Amino acid sequence: ENTIEHNNAFCRGGGGEPSTGGSGIVILGGRGNTIQGNVIVRNRTSRNIPFHGGVVLVEHASNNTVTGNTLLRNRPNTCTPGC
Repeated sequence: ENTIEHNNAFCRGGGGEPSTGGSGIVILGGRGNTIQGNVIVRNRTSRNIPFHGGVVLVEHASNNTVTGNTLLRNRPNTCTPGC
């Protein structure tokens, strides 16, 4: 039950880690998490990075539940392969 907004700063990746920015909640390989009752708004990036958006599930994330959240004005992931 958090408010997550304006996570827009670009953070350059390094050491094999991807660049990030514009994400509300990211689950990277997580299993069995519950994301519930959050307000996730205006998380946007102006860069073409591997993943961004309101709620992002990446790399074998499984058995996670995302329910009862409010998502508004987040920019969905439009990254093309190889970005």
